[in-house]
Amino acid sequence: MYNMLLVSADAGFTTLSLKFIPHFESAINVIPVKSTRKAMEAMETEAVDVILLDHSEGTDIRDMIKLMDRAGRLEPLVLVSKEIDKDTLGIAINAGVTGYVDRGAADPMDYFREICHHSVIASERSRSKADRAVNEKRLEALIEVAKMSSHDLSDIINYSLETAVRLTRSEAGFVASYDRDRRMLRMLAWSKGAMKRCDMTNYPVEFQLDTTGVWGDPIRNGKPVIINDYEGDRRLLKKGTPEGHMRLKRLLLIPIFSSEGAIMGTAGVGNKADEYTSSDERQLSLFMGEVFATFAKRESMLKATAPAQVVRELTDVGPIGLAFITTDMDLAFTNRMGLKILGIEEGTELPVKIDDVMNHHVQVVTDLVNRLRSHGGMTVKGALAARIGGRERNYSLAVYSTQGKEGMHPGFTVIMDDITDLKSLDRSTSAMKEHVSILEGPVLDSLLDARPALVVGAASQGPDASGAVARLNETINFMSDYKNVGMMQPIWIDLEDAIRSARNTTLSADVKVGIRTNGIKVLADPAFPSVFRQLFSNSVTHGDYVTEISIRCSIQDGGLTIIYEDNGSGIDPEIKPRIFDLVYDGRFGMFLIYNIVSVSGFTVKCADRPRGAAFEISVPASKYSLG
Repeated sequence: MYNMLLVSADAGFTTLSLKFIPHFESAINVIPVKSTRKAMEAMETEAVDVILLDHSEGTDIRDMIKLMDRAGRLEPLVLVSKEIDKDTLGIAINAGVTGYVDRGAADPMDYFREICHHSVIASERSRSKADRAVNEKRLEALIEVAKMSSHDLSDIINYSLETAVRLTRSEAGFVASYDRDRRMLRMLAWSKGAMKRCDMTNYPVEFQLDTTGVWGDPIRNGKPVIINDYEGDRRLLKKGTPEGHMRLKRLLLIPIFSSEGAIMGTAGVGNKADEYTSSDERQLSLFMGEVFATFAKRESMLKATAPAQVVRELTDVGPIGLAFITTDMDLAFTNRMGLKILGIEEGTELPVKIDDVMNHHVQVVTDLVNRLRSHGGMTVKGALAARIGGRERNYSLAVYSTQGKEGMHPGFTVIMDDITDLKSLDRSTSAMKEHVSILEGPVLDSLLDARPALVVGAASQGPDASGAVARLNETINFMSDYKNVGMMQPIWIDLEDAIRSARNTTLSADVKVGIRTNGIKVLADPAFPSVFRQLFSNSVTHGDYVTEISIRCSIQDGGLTIIYEDNGSGIDPEIKPRIFDLVYDGRFGMFLIYNIVSVSGFTVKCADRPRGAAFEISVPASKYSLG
């Protein structure tokens, strides 16, 4: 479920939003407010995933940006407007507005569909970033738990419980073990927040599972329990809480499983400011499961000579790389994924001097550590790319200084998080911003340039009018095709089907088209068929009586090349270097081709031929299929 804060002073638009947004995306819950001030007040009490702001008098995007900056709010913002000037739109884009939708369109169905698309992407991207931040905190805490292998069990439990409360932004929490033979729960710890808010005079230690209340449900049912209205939940009518117990508003309870799948205990947190979500449940389950795994391995931990083996055992199965570097620049430990990312041979005996395993990736991490050592601070971040499993992956690097932190070993914790998918989402966002700048820049200029010719031509009924109309039609067609490029997931497209469809809508019957694609399909942007429409249009417009066009495929060294040729007059060599520019010869078609091909992960070039125009589109091996 996504909570959308709708900020609009237009009652009509608000009514339409409440009707159409749930129609196109039932997972969006719309919370309407009438001003930017009311929006800021709502964000204090409501969990907001995305803000949709209708830019108009009373709900100015510039005011909203200022208010959010002043309050330190980071919620993604989607802008919608009937009319907005270039300067204001530029301010919004530079401030990081996630999407812009022009609601001047005649059909609300069109722009509300686009609003939902931008809002879901923005919400998922924001949640992904928030999850990554919590992941980093959880993994950093896990490393500390692993380093506490020689501490008393009570110290580990208390540290872990306080961390769980912080991770879920709760007020209080507890953790209990479960004796399956006796069907008995034993309380291991209450958090400091629980003890502070509780007035009970007698704290029971053991509870019989069969008679205990809702907090025993995770063990009885083997599933988490989320209660976001404690007083109104029907499951609690016959249960209640002991006298003096802290007042509960919300509650999250989880079972804790062993590696064999047996229930080892339960943990709970309560009274988060907003509602508990599946993300909270996942983070709490992962962290407490890892902590209980530490308990189960305590005996082997005590025998270990360093915490490296402990951390490896706990984290080797995950996709995130972890490492710890001492103040003497020794690599004290790293998990298996950390070794792969850093390019260090598996089996390297640790600890080891950083200089003894130095390579490009290790140098990147070392530079970040040295930056912390030289300039102070607690955190520094960076990035690197590594080839894992035959595929190029992108990783964010976060280096945390533990020096001066009570109860923590002095040194530097390194977390290497895979952000390959997030970078793809960022590229989609960047593409959207580029679309806005192009559609409101050169394309708008083209429309304005054509307007005088239409006025003059209309009076004379001369060629100026028909030429201007043709130019306007071409510009409008470009806007229709271009606005969605890069906005949707790639799909498999049959080349022959795409070419035949383009031929039927673009060429006359006297132009012969030879197709030799042999059933090949390509994984491309859904707009890819427009490439062939634009190529056909370019041939008949600039080729001087083109009568034959050939499209064939060639496979060499694993890659696919789509070869397009016509029998026209060819392309002036002086034009070739700039043929894919935004406005070539007053037109946009070749620019559209270049963008569709690029966003699909392909390349395109204007090839050399003795006669006629020729283009070659190169497709990597992972992006095509032989039928």
